[in-house]
Amino acid sequence: MSYGFIDSASIMNMISALTCHKSCKEWGEWEWRSITEVTEMLLLHRLLRIAPSPSASSLGRLEATHNTLYTCYDLACEQLGRIVEDTLIDTKIQESAKKVFKDWLLNNVEDAKGAITETKQEKGYPHWEQWAIEHAWVDHSYRLNGLFNAEIMDELALILNVKSNDLKILWTKTTDLQQVKDWSKGRNLDSDFELIRDAFIAATILRGRFHDFIASQMQWQIVHHPIRQHILIPLTEGTEYRIPEAVEYLAQIIANSAMEEKNPKDRILCWTENIRLAQEAYCQNIIPEILNPEPRQREARDLAIKIAKKLQIRVYRRSLENQLEWAIVLGTTLATSLLGLWIVFPWGALAGGVIGAGAWISGISKPWGRRAAQALKLTTGHLRELTTSKPGRIVRS
Repeated sequence: MSYGFIDSASIMNMISALTCHKSCKEWGEWEWRSITEVTEMLLLHRLLRIAPSPSASSLGRLEATHNTLYTCYDLACEQLGRIVEDTLIDTKIQESAKKVFKDWLLNNVEDAKGAITETKQEKGYPHWEQWAIEHAWVDHSYRLNGLFNAEIMDELALILNVKSNDLKILWTKTTDLQQVKDWSKGRNLDSDFELIRDAFIAATILRGRFHDFIASQMQWQIVHHPIRQHILIPLTEGTEYRIPEAVEYLAQIIANSAMEEKNPKDRILCWTENIRLAQEAYCQNIIPEILNPEPRQREARDLAIKIAKKLQIRVYRRSLENQLEWAIVLGTTLATSLLGLWIVFPWGALAGGVIGAGAWISGISKPWGRRAAQALKLTTGHLRELTTSKPGRIVRS
């Protein structure tokens, strides 16, 4: 995929996997799929863009942060830089796609209803809905001016069997951040909340069709979040791209390594650091073996472990480097001080300690903390744990 879109819902679900849970054991099915899929795409492609919405963002980037999830979303995009960027679509293409999208919704109300019903029956849906309300609603409203798209209000009303004016009144309520915050915390869950939830879910699902229209007009490829799968245009033909199993295992190592950190922002930094490291190596043809489709299962896992060692993927908390660095420095200082004792006491010991610490502070010493941390953690046993902590295999047909 030379040029392509990646679903913002996949990016957000991936971020939530790293920031909203204590461990990977708490990840839902769609979070597992999102973090594995996004990591794989970023490893193998330099030019990915976030799929656009039919609604313009009211703020662009957050100026006043409301939520750890969105702070980390911005941090990830900032760290990944040119690998993933928001997309500025030509106005003519945007308007053309919006018209096709709205016409389709008006002429295919029953199909849209069926797609929504099928989506809600998916195994991963209940966990996703709960996550969206509790963690994503407030900042979704803040960034996009409401919980569903005002541009498709009439079409949404038809699909939800409600009056358009009633839906517009409810949409106004979704722009009230305090009200949305109350809903996200489980307060004031009345009939208004239920209809707003239905409208939010419907709009989220339906936007997948808009993304497809945009990608088609730009002749770009696109990777969708599973919540959009039932609304997409059925494919009559296509080309199969098989992701080598070694790539999938390496993606698991990178994703699970980030969970070694405790702080959400540190997890994002670890994940993006390893993404950039592996992607640069891939682009420079340093790891051509990763594209070998032959290794399967254990052989593929072993190949991924070998590549992780070769690239020195960080599979531990950054603080471990600092702790080991200080331990080594203190040990070096102590040894130098003891040597000073043989020279002259007490001035020799004091001088030895100053020299030992000064050598480290001035950067004369090598990054021993990082080396020690790699020796402790970048082992076959630990890497094997990171590839088997939870199945991450993605099968798309």
